[in-house]
This record gives sequence, C-alpha cells and structure tokens, in this order.
Amino acid sequence: MNEIQQKLLNGYNEYVARFNEEPNYASVIVRFKGEDEDEFQIIRILNDSEQDADTESFFDDDEIFFYVQNFDELLGLCDPDNGEDFVVVGYTSLYFDTIV
Repeated sequence: MNEIQQKLLNGYNEYVARFNEEPNYASVIVRFKGEDEDEFQIIRILNDSEQDADTESFFDDDEIFFYVQNFDELLGLCDPDNGEDFVVVGYTSLYFDTIV
C-alpha cells in the first residue's frame, strides 16, 4: 500500500467511525499520466451499502469525473499502474451526499 492509499484508507476509517456510513463521494487530486499539473476532481463511489445506485445525486453527471463500484476500486486508482490515463495523487475530503 502506498502513502496516498494509506492516507485515503485512514480518512475512510475516520469517516465511517464518525458518521456510521460509508462515503459515496471523494474529492480527490488527480494527475494525468505524462502531465505535470494536478486537478481537483469528484469521484462517485457506488458502495455496496447503497440500495439504489440510481438515487438522485447532489452533483450532475458532468460534474463527476469518474465512478468506482466501491472503496477498494478508489484505492486502486492511487496506483500508478491502475490501467487508467490518470492516477489519484491526493484527496481533500470524503462525504455522503444524496438527495432523498
């Protein structure tokens, strides 16, 4: 596990302990491979605990950078060899935000 994955996992554990639910969004910092600049992006986490993945979201689809099926997939995006054209190099927050 690399340093970014460990920080993200620590943040996840703190979030779940505090709010007693899994976050379904991550505000992250990504770097496209071959680029030098970082970008802030929103990743949607479709957790197993969510009953309806089609629940209306606070964000429009065009505001969400990427979707993952669970937190482990998010951790995988922190690996430079993740198979995507970007890598997660940091995060600013995790949160749960669904309109009911």
